[in-house]
Amino acid sequence: MTGFFGAVAGILGIGFWFYVILNWRRGIWGLCLYMPFGGAVALYLHPSKLPLLAKDLVFVVPAYIAFFVFNTRLLRQAPIPQGLLACMGAMALIVLLQTLNPGILHWMVAAIGAKVWLFYIPLIFMGAAFLRTQDDLVRFLRVMVGIAIVPCMIGLLQWFGSATFGYQETITAFYGDRAANATQGFASFDYGGDYYRIPATFTFTSQYFGYTWAMIVMAYALMRIDPSANWRRFSLLMMGVFMVASVLSGARSALVFVPILLILIVFLDQRIKGILAGVVLMPVMVLGALYLGGIDPFAVFNATQVLVTNYGKDLVLANLIEAIWNHPLGIGTGMNTGPARHAFGDIQVLTYLERYYAKAIVELGFFGGVAVFATWAALIVYAIRIVRQIREQALKGVAAAFTGFFIALAIHSGKGWQIDYDPVNVYFWLFAGFLFKLPYLQGQRAPQKRRTAMPLHG
Repeated sequence: MTGFFGAVAGILGIGFWFYVILNWRRGIWGLCLYMPFGGAVALYLHPSKLPLLAKDLVFVVPAYIAFFVFNTRLLRQAPIPQGLLACMGAMALIVLLQTLNPGILHWMVAAIGAKVWLFYIPLIFMGAAFLRTQDDLVRFLRVMVGIAIVPCMIGLLQWFGSATFGYQETITAFYGDRAANATQGFASFDYGGDYYRIPATFTFTSQYFGYTWAMIVMAYALMRIDPSANWRRFSLLMMGVFMVASVLSGARSALVFVPILLILIVFLDQRIKGILAGVVLMPVMVLGALYLGGIDPFAVFNATQVLVTNYGKDLVLANLIEAIWNHPLGIGTGMNTGPARHAFGDIQVLTYLERYYAKAIVELGFFGGVAVFATWAALIVYAIRIVRQIREQALKGVAAAFTGFFIALAIHSGKGWQIDYDPVNVYFWLFAGFLFKLPYLQGQRAPQKRRTAMPLHG
């Protein structure tokens, strides 16, 4: 039976492959529609590794071929700044050179590392070309915010089911004997009540948190740009749902980085009323979510404050110094990459530095770390410049949402590597492409109806 379903999946995959070749935009749509549910597919088909590559083989690869082979003229519609391209090129070159590092224990480790570092970068060009008018962006955001109801409702159901019927019983009801893998062995934190690790429709909690985090960005952007008042109200409602879902994902990072993200967005958007409303409403919403989840909000905040202090003093800076001191030349691409560890459990892959910037130095050496820092810095500088340049208020709000996400993710990368995980690794480069196209969309809403031509006189 498994072989039959595998054959059917292969036939459907090949059919969709050619379907995407004919129109690369279908690959982008398929990728973004699949990602919120791909984790559930991977858990159900565990221990097969094929579902982990499904989105790349079925959506990304044919979309790349269709875009970069058959539609090269569209690169002119991707106005990526030259400075950012130079930094990205330097980073990519060092990543490829480090695949030849003699310290690499297996060639597949280098292949996985290179894939994690570089595979989704081309989406920055495709994201820019994807937007032809503002209506393209509105349509994309509507679909993404709309389908996000399903993963978030499942995540919230898992949380309240865990609090009511039992943690193991609830997650096992969803994923059977794969439930332990999705929850890190049913891990939880005691904050006057259990703070559960919730996977929702993803393979583990960090992915779910990253998804809800990115969806806050999309909901805010939709609220600012959508011409329909009903959709604006819906996106505002969904922002609240995404914030609650993020806090109740079980990722303690959400307690810190959801507020940071929102403050950055409204500050860049220059919406002082939004900042004041956030100062009042956000703590109430977070406290309410934690209280309804059956845990002590103040115990969570005290523990989070201690955690942030420890990260700042002992882990972030200490890891950077340790990485530079011990590995100034790098030990090779993939040698500190999480997916390489999971793929090769029998190989001693260095993974004790679970910090993105420290990982960059460990794998790529000092100069590779500089290239990574330069890429992030260039992206953020250009993004802030675009926010300042855009005069159309709706588009300015969208640019502020994307830019706030980049800055918040850059801060978060000091303690983790969200950008290495689905779906943030995809959204990051798509958002960057969208951002650089925004200045060219000012005043370019798609025409509604062609008016009847007036007769000529004289």
